[in-house]
This record gives sequence, structure tokens and C-alpha cells, in this order.
Amino acid sequence: MPSPRIPAFHAVPVRIRKDGWTPLKQAEFIGHLAETRCVERAARAVGMRRETAYRLRKREGAESFCAAWDAALLETGLAVG
Repeated sequence: MPSPRIPAFHAVPVRIRKDGWTPLKQAEFIGHLAETRCVERAARAVGMRRETAYRLRKREGAESFCAAWDAALLETGLAVG
């Protein structure tokens, strides 16, 4: 099964920390999410926790990230509101 097409997105603005949600980690997370369709597995693949992924999704400025997240899940009808 081919991977879904994920729209380009702007990373959620965060204070950059080695152990945090860097822009690269956010992009890798979306890629893993598109492949696995599982938030927990995608977060674990980038060294983060499921709960922090959902917190990131709720941050101010996360609209573009949310759209990419939803696009990754829409391919199988699993959109998250």
C-alpha cells in the first residue's frame, strides 16, 4: 500500500531543546504516523511520548501540524478532531 500524500506543513513553534519536539522531530513524527497510523508508535519512533504529541497538537500555532496529522490519518478514515 503506498504511503499517503502529506501536505507540507509549518512546525509548531516551540523552544528548541535536544529532548523536545524540534521541527525535524515533528516532520519525522508525521512521516511515521502516515506509515503506522498509530500515534503511540509514531511518537515512540522519534523518541517522544504519545501524551506529548497530543499536547503539541493543542499548542498555539499548531494548525498546520494538525492538518498534516489529520491528512496522515484520513487515508484510512481515522481522522482525529
